Amino acid sequence: MYFLGIDPGNIESAYCLINGKEEIIAFGKIENDMLLSKLENDINYQDHFVAIESVNGFGRKVGQTVFDTCVWIGRFYQVLKYKIENDVILVARKTVVSHHCGSSNGGDKDVREAMIYRYGERGTKKSKGKTYGISKDCWSALAIATWLKDKHEVKNERV
Repeated sequence: MYFLGIDPGNIESAYCLINGKEEIIAFGKIENDMLLSKLENDINYQDHFVAIESVNGFGRKVGQTVFDTCVWIGRFYQVLKYKIENDVILVARKTVVSHHCGSSNGGDKDVREAMIYRYGERGTKKSKGKTYGISKDCWSALAIATWLKDKHEVKNERV
């Protein structure tokens, strides 16, 4: 089984694909058009589960970039909805942060630390760790994919 997490942005989005053994298969941050093309053409979705971070309102004013991100979330969702057998899940950032950090008040640094604790240190160029090369928004995409894997395991234990 494979778990794909997407951290969408208005111009670029991060993605991370892990398997059921928590091996990181692929990750990156690329332009949205390129990611959309990858999602449409380059991935075989057999046994895939997908989660996309959603935008949630907290009663604050937002700028155009948030609305542009919402458009991309919808475009990614539409492509994926018809490519995979399983549901595409839209997940709030606070849900993922709370799952990994024990509190929804955590930030990017806390999520990164939780992922390093779980997967191990990044390592060096000579001695690469599991998370070598991951930076910035890719940490969030890894956290989303990992949350999805955990959610899937809990669901299957109850069945």
